[in-house]
Amino acid sequence: MIRSLPILFLLLFGILVGCGRHPGTWNQAEIEKELKDRLSLSEVELTGSGEKGYQGKGKNAEGETYKLEITQFPDKKRMEYKAESDRGDFRSGNVEFK
Repeated sequence: MIRSLPILFLLLFGILVGCGRHPGTWNQAEIEKELKDRLSLSEVELTGSGEKGYQGKGKNAEGETYKLEITQFPDKKRMEYKAESDRGDFRSGNVEFK
């Protein structure tokens, strides 16, 4: 039993490390906050689209709505976003993860 403890410890450590967030990505809440700040939006609602992306909508204080598309590139530690409003405004950009 005592001999199997190191193996059990290594197995649990591997599972915990392997299941953690990839260092080159942000979670949904972090992305929503970043988009609110960068695009001056009062509301952002995102849903996952694929392994590294999100889609959704946002709204600014004047009521203008935006269609949002976000793609993350973990290997480059980067997120790119596109935002198109119902009034024809188009914005895009990227964020480098620290």
